[in-house]
Order: sequence, then C-alpha cells, then structure tokens
Amino acid sequence: MAKSTDLSRQKLSHVYSTQDEMEARLIQELLHNAGIESVINAEVPPGLFPMNMGDLAKQDVFVLESDAKEAQRIIAEQHGVSA
Repeated sequence: MAKSTDLSRQKLSHVYSTQDEMEARLIQELLHNAGIESVINAEVPPGLFPMNMGDLAKQDVFVLESDAKEAQRIIAEQHGVSA
C-alpha cells in the first residue's frame, strides 16, 4: 500500500494507552519492527516526575489511520488477546 510522503496531511489513530512510559516505548518498538510508524503523546514530559501521576502519566500511542487495524492486531497478538 503506497503512503503519501506528506505525513502532516494524514490522520492519526489512537491504538494504545498506558500509564507506563516504558510500556508505551515497548509498543512503539514493536510497531516499528513491523514497519509501522508511531508517535507517543504524553500529558507530562517523560521523567519529569519520578512517581505515578495518575491520568497525567497517560501515554497514548498513535499510528497513521491507514496502519491502525494492523497495529491493533499486532498489539493484541503481543498481549495474547484476540483482535
């Protein structure tokens, strides 16, 4: 599937949330290894507070809308959940 080279014009889809920065990074690496680009959006910059900040610690993983179904399948497989 050919992708537009202008990523700024493509929509992002939310595929995963966690309050654990390391888990978000592991999901990002898992997707990267499958050839899927992703970004992590966090309310609080990583490492700012050395404690759990509840919802402020939320880490959301996004992928291009065109990759969302495949990303969700990969994440579900990794977590042993059927997609």
